[in-house]
Amino acid sequence: MGLEELLRFADRNSMAHGREVRLPFLSHELVEFIFSLPSVLKIHNGYTKWILRQAMDKKLPDEIVWRTDKIGYEPPQQMWMQNAALQEYIQEARRKLVTAKMLSQKVLDKKIEPMAAYAENSFDWRYLCAAQII
Repeated sequence: MGLEELLRFADRNSMAHGREVRLPFLSHELVEFIFSLPSVLKIHNGYTKWILRQAMDKKLPDEIVWRTDKIGYEPPQQMWMQNAALQEYIQEARRKLVTAKMLSQKVLDKKIEPMAAYAENSFDWRYLCAAQII
């Protein structure tokens, strides 16, 4: 889904609910500035948006500024992984990684567990992705 579609959805939702929507970070000047910054100002101590968090510290409650559980648009990975064909594809990816000596043989005996995209232990999806680049 591209930016144009997301903007259209935001516009339609705001009109449907009689609300005005503002997108303060959607400025090409701001984007260019952020891209020019060193990475330590973007990701620091495990936090993304570091410079924004620092700017908002003491202006907003800590529960908002230092929140880490926010999830963006989550793909339906768990539903995809329930598909038998995709499970076989994941098993093939596991075999490829075992052959490349990146995983131990015992991973081939484990049951594939469909998990959400942001699940901490979503290893099967990671194996699928990793196998595509080797």
